[in-house]
Amino acid sequence: MSTEFNRPNLVENKATHPLYWITEQELNLENLRRGYIKKASESLPSLFNDFVSKESRLDPFVAKIFEDYLRMLSGGRKIRGLLAAVSFSISDGEPHFREEIIRSSLAYEMIHNAFLIHDDIEDNSPTRRDQDTLHVAYQKLADKLGSQDTQNLGKALALNAGDKGPAIAFLIILRSNLPDDRKLASITHLSEVISDTVSGQAIDLSHMSLDQLTRRKVYQIDVFKTAKYTFAGPLKLGSILAGASEREQQLYVKFGLPLGIAFQIYDDIAGVFGNPEELGKPTDSDLKEAKKTLLFWYAFNTGSRQQRTILQHSWGNQSLTEENLNQVREILLSTGSVDYSFNVAKALVYQAKKFIPKITDNAETRQVLEQIADFSITNYVSIKNLSHSTANHFG
Repeated sequence: MSTEFNRPNLVENKATHPLYWITEQELNLENLRRGYIKKASESLPSLFNDFVSKESRLDPFVAKIFEDYLRMLSGGRKIRGLLAAVSFSISDGEPHFREEIIRSSLAYEMIHNAFLIHDDIEDNSPTRRDQDTLHVAYQKLADKLGSQDTQNLGKALALNAGDKGPAIAFLIILRSNLPDDRKLASITHLSEVISDTVSGQAIDLSHMSLDQLTRRKVYQIDVFKTAKYTFAGPLKLGSILAGASEREQQLYVKFGLPLGIAFQIYDDIAGVFGNPEELGKPTDSDLKEAKKTLLFWYAFNTGSRQQRTILQHSWGNQSLTEENLNQVREILLSTGSVDYSFNVAKALVYQAKKFIPKITDNAETRQVLEQIADFSITNYVSIKNLSHSTANHFG
């Protein structure tokens, strides 16, 4: 897989460039991500100390919720938190608020992990990031405690922990030293992001057959469940925390929304053709869960009668075999669905990049934003199981 994350560094004064507080290395997306993760890791213990000390007085198990969040926040790529820190910096956020921005961006990651807890229960996923999902871990704990209903108790405990995430996130921002108007605007924005994401998930969970799936329905899911939450949301949050104007905030939204859709399209392709170890899930899970993706929609609507029958049989089939999966892969390739989907994603990235000159006129900063755009269709996940001609798309 080829990426453009390590282009030669442009000449720039590190003392004045707004992004060099995140990393002291050459300015590219990967170094920024590593720098952000380092700062976030340093901030996490103090961020949770007050919560843990207070909650542990209630009950040791309540304190365990924070321990589990701390464990989850210690992992992952933290792209959403990084995007908030980047947009804050580009929007000329005050240097004396940088620690507050790290903490506030972690609040966004807190919401992300709360979503993952609920998502894993809804999808009945046993593992995430090579570890037990929280409801599975709690089921094992319930068994040790002698529960007679470990399955339901584990899920109930995990749901309860997930419910707590957004409240903690709001408190992190409300207790910060940021100006009150920015706090209020941030909480309002996060509430809208949460509401939109839950709506997108509701559409995704709604029952329908493959022949009922429409392009509009796929678009709604991609926008509400992914684009607003993964790209546009954190980018706008950072600009709000920097005190940016409404016009500046909307530029980040216009930049982030198409990238979020492109990100989801690439993720859907990787979900069928990717490396399971990199994905952290098996490549048959999207089919078994009947995921409403552009990939499946296009193949079904352009395939032959026989291909449509195979797709209908496979979509949502919990007994899917490796042979069935390979049949579906071949259909996705032969109908041109993979090519079509990736071309749509590339067009969205091109659309997003048009807004970069409106966000900044700094050459190095533009380079970083271009790398963020390119990341949406690489996502650190390699693609395999493709024909030679199609594989050329993915490097």
